[in-house]
Amino acid sequence: MPPSLFYIFAASGWAICWITLCLLLVDRFQKSRWVQVMIKTGQMALTHYIFHSAFVLSLMFALGQITQQSSVFVLLLSLVVYGVMMYFSVLWRFKFQRGPSRPL
Repeated sequence: MPPSLFYIFAASGWAICWITLCLLLVDRFQKSRWVQVMIKTGQMALTHYIFHSAFVLSLMFALGQITQQSSVFVLLLSLVVYGVMMYFSVLWRFKFQRGPSRPL
């Protein structure tokens, strides 16, 4: 069954609320180290998408882990992958102005 009109409005409203909250937090804590790390990570979103699609999914497929996994496994894998991506973003941005996939 396709989503109802109410669902679309409710989801859009929540999305706007979350985006507004994120913008307010970034404005308030602009000099914070964590905010700067998150900004650098977000600026390399295409690189991280390619990394996730090509490397992480290929690794999971090669290990035979692409089947249904527990919520704990998915959460831990997500935290590890995101941590690696954040670390890579900060290191890359110290040396280069743009991400490696930017010329694409």
